[in-house]
Amino acid sequence: MKNAYAVKLQERKRAEVYQNTKEGFEFGLNLCAVALNNKFGFGNDRLAVLETEIERILEEEFGGDVETASYGLARRIAQIRGKNHNC
Repeated sequence: MKNAYAVKLQERKRAEVYQNTKEGFEFGLNLCAVALNNKFGFGNDRLAVLETEIERILEEEFGGDVETASYGLARRIAQIRGKNHNC
């Protein structure tokens, strides 16, 4: 009985972390969309291409795991912007 309750709590926590991560991701993506529009005039078509590429990167390059994605993203940012760059 305790194990079933613990599993249920763990599943609830996992769902909560997933939802919070998704909301944070969407917020960051929306900030990028506004910045790209302000600075470079990106509109819906270009932003849709960007979103598609972001989803592809998350799935194909970094996998579905948040920790793996965080590590992979940090490594790519260091590669692109230099190892001493702080976000």
